[in-house]
Amino acid sequence: RAAGYAISFNANMLSSRTNDMVSVFYDPDADSSSHGSLRKATAVSLPNSNIEYPSVRYNSDAETISYFVAADSTTSPVPGTDLYKLMRKVNHLPAEVIARNLVRVGSEPILQYYRRGLSGALTPINPAALPVYHQAARHGTTADTGSSTVIDSIAVVRVNLISVYKDPRGGYVVDTLQRSIRIANQGLLVRAQCGEPPLGPGTPLAQIQFVIPGVPWVRLQWPASTDELTGERDVEMYAVYRRTFGAPDWGEPYANVPGSGLATLTFQDSGVASTQTYEYAISALDCTPAPSVLSATVSIPVP
Repeated sequence: RAAGYAISFNANMLSSRTNDMVSVFYDPDADSSSHGSLRKATAVSLPNSNIEYPSVRYNSDAETISYFVAADSTTSPVPGTDLYKLMRKVNHLPAEVIARNLVRVGSEPILQYYRRGLSGALTPINPAALPVYHQAARHGTTADTGSSTVIDSIAVVRVNLISVYKDPRGGYVVDTLQRSIRIANQGLLVRAQCGEPPLGPGTPLAQIQFVIPGVPWVRLQWPASTDELTGERDVEMYAVYRRTFGAPDWGEPYANVPGSGLATLTFQDSGVASTQTYEYAISALDCTPAPSVLSATVSIPVP
């Protein structure tokens, strides 16, 4: 089930059996409720929904895992903003808190979804079309249509998280996390080779935004390297370089952004200071990892 503030899926992440060859992790002391599939007789409510799952019996050792956002009762450090917390729930186990003090970026949902078409290109699913749910009990049947096929075509989940707290020494501290997570069994990269440096990404665009009133941050956006989407298709990540205006060199990369299979990538820089002017450039890195030449430079003054 895919929604703007909740996602539920099945995955065989944990097993207590030594002969389980497909589980990701092995723990002989694992709680029996933390692994194995759910049964119809003991169905659970999927978070942020009225769906009882499963509705039929299925043969699998995969547990049902949900990540979802709930209102955070903690007093907000920023007046006039609502706080959220990120939760994780596995099977019948109680939900656990993963992160607190989260705020929304404007009207953007925390979870965004992208489908892979017949040409291989990724297109976003309109948030207004969510949630979608795989209702068909079996793949490939006549019932496997509608929202079930939409679920099957999701190749990338985009996560947008911003956390904020008031530093007792003064000022707000904003931390951003943006990741484009490929679905493991959908849209795998076909790599021709590793070794030739990738082509550089396009020129970045920098914009000043205010997630928290009075606290500026820089939003970078740039076109993907040709070698991520076509060509060698071996770009793994992008290195973001930052320097103050007039600095003699770039130094080490300021941040890394994983390749996403999307035509446009973004990075939120919340560590900027007012009255400073910054310069940014981007380099693509392949699976060697060999870096491309730097993109064109963009500069932006922070008010």
